[in-house]
Amino acid sequence: MDVEDGSIVQMTDNQVADSEPVWSPDGRRIVFRSQRYDGCQICVMDVQTREEIKTLEDPESGFWPSWSPDGRFLAYIGREAGSIEQTLHILDIETGTSRSFAAFRAVNGFLWSPDGRYLIYERLEDWNEDGFKEVKLRVLQVSDGTEWSVSSME
Repeated sequence: MDVEDGSIVQMTDNQVADSEPVWSPDGRRIVFRSQRYDGCQICVMDVQTREEIKTLEDPESGFWPSWSPDGRFLAYIGREAGSIEQTLHILDIETGTSRSFAAFRAVNGFLWSPDGRYLIYERLEDWNEDGFKEVKLRVLQVSDGTEWSVSSME
C-alpha cells in the first residue's frame, strides 16, 4: 500500500494462504509464508518484479521468517511433517546455504541484534501432560552456533 495516496497493489494471487509478510531492511523484497507448495513454505518476493523464490524444500514446513538487519540472512522455524519438533534455521540469501540448529518442542518468536551477530528467542522446554514446565530466553551467536540462556522461568 502506498501510504501517501492509499493505493493498494495485490502481490500474490492464488487459492491458498500467504501469510506472515516481512519487508527486507532495504525494502526491495518481502519474505512470507505460503501454502501453495507441499506444506507451508518460506518464499521471498522481489517487490518490483514480483519474482518469487521458494527458500525451503520439503519435507519441512517453515514459519516466522525474520530478516537480519543487513538483509543477507533469513531466520525461520522449520518443522518436519507430523513432528512436534521445531528447528531454527538461518538461510544465507546470497549463497543459498542454510544452517540448522538443535530441534526443540517449541521455539517462539526471535529477534536479531542490531549488528546481526545474535538472535534472541524463547524456547519452551520440559514438556509434560500439563504443558511446558520451563521457559528459557536464549541467545544464539549466529557465526558459530554458540548459545546460552539469559533467563529461566518455571
